[in-house]
Amino acid sequence: MATVTIELPDEALAALHRSPKELSQEMRLAAAMLWYTQGRLSHERAAQLAGLSRIDFIDALAAAKLPAFHVDLDELREELDRARHADRERLAADLPGPGGTAGSAPDTPSEGHRAG
Repeated sequence: MATVTIELPDEALAALHRSPKELSQEMRLAAAMLWYTQGRLSHERAAQLAGLSRIDFIDALAAAKLPAFHVDLDELREELDRARHADRERLAADLPGPGGTAGSAPDTPSEGHRAG
């Protein structure tokens, strides 16, 4: 593991009421959240940087009111279009066909209701 040294004024530690260890942990989490929201790190890598599990990292994002998942608007539109198309096909299959029954299957009794 690499070590990064950051010099901070003593007043900053005093103003934040944090020990150097606590501040280090907060800075790792803050950097991980920033780089995740910028799309520079995945959940897994950001959680690793923050020293958290992936679930705990997602919880930390939610607590900070940051987006826990990236959504590409073009991909979302395409997914919605596919879902609408699938719904239309499903609904069309449920509409009565020429024989008065749903779908294109002929009007036959079901397995459990046959005369015997």
